[in-house]
Amino acid sequence: MNEPANRIAKLCLVLALCATAAASSFALAAKKKKQQSSDEHTPVRCYDVDVHGGAAFLAQTLGLSVWDVADPLRPRATERLALPTTVYGVTAEPPRLYLAGGGHGLYVAELDEDGAPQVVSRFNTPGSVRQVLRLEHYALLADERHGLLVVDISDATRPLQKARIPTRDEMLSLALQGTLLATAEKSAGVRLFDLSRPERPLELQVVREVRDARDVAFVDGLLVVAGGQAGLFVYRLDDQGRTSRVGSLEIDRSANHVAGDRGVVLVSNGTPALQLIRLDASGRPTLLAPLRVHRFAPAWRVHVRGERAFAAIDEAGISIIDLKDPDMPEVLLPRTRRFEISYPGSDFDDQR
Repeated sequence: MNEPANRIAKLCLVLALCATAAASSFALAAKKKKQQSSDEHTPVRCYDVDVHGGAAFLAQTLGLSVWDVADPLRPRATERLALPTTVYGVTAEPPRLYLAGGGHGLYVAELDEDGAPQVVSRFNTPGSVRQVLRLEHYALLADERHGLLVVDISDATRPLQKARIPTRDEMLSLALQGTLLATAEKSAGVRLFDLSRPERPLELQVVREVRDARDVAFVDGLLVVAGGQAGLFVYRLDDQGRTSRVGSLEIDRSANHVAGDRGVVLVSNGTPALQLIRLDASGRPTLLAPLRVHRFAPAWRVHVRGERAFAAIDEAGISIIDLKDPDMPEVLLPRTRRFEISYPGSDFDDQR
């Protein structure tokens, strides 16, 4: 082959390589842009909220948000903790935070001097952790299909499992009054345990009549159960932890989550309206009214702290309700504006 032909062949080869590199670079940039766009539009769902002082801790998609809600009309995001999992439940006892991390188990986090949460440890579980409570130096986990796990967290950097009680269906929720624990286990009903010795839970009773137990709460010494489409159930407890039903109430659609205090109970039913209920002196429930807390997003878990209630509102963040006068409750947040929450985004890789 003569010299001009060689030069032409080499030039064609260089042009082909440049075209290939350019195409590859373009495809990579397009993929990155698509991924960024996907991340930016990933819906953030909120599942639980706990409040301590003027700080609200919001369990959500891929992590935890910390909000200053000292002025409920002007909430302000302060910190966030990005995690590679959805957080379904949070118990805040600053400086420690206990997070139910679904298939990633239990996360123990700690607030630093600036109030930023940092992961201290993670305890892997066989299933999916839906809720976590703390009793002294133990974490109590509702591990969906694997039951109640009792984890020693006296050394927060090295959680150790001390006991496990298998579930009879799906364990979705826990409630604690002193050392009396109630578990909601869907079709298996509600079980009550004596945790005077947390490493050896003692079963006291099974409440079988609730065939779709989704959530439990202790309200003024009464056991209140969200029983799905069967509605709300209220039980009185004797000194041995035995129950006797004092009332029930039909709930529109379904009773999914429940919380209450001082004779007032709030039930979420998968709609933007919480069901506001009053308990009389004997514990019988009466529906006061539906309380609309958002324009379109349904409420999930609810917590009542004295005269205020806090609810996790699916893709919309937190709702704060003033219950000073239960006959005239006031939704403080949100009012006419959307309560914006953020997606962890680029922090994900750093916090992983």
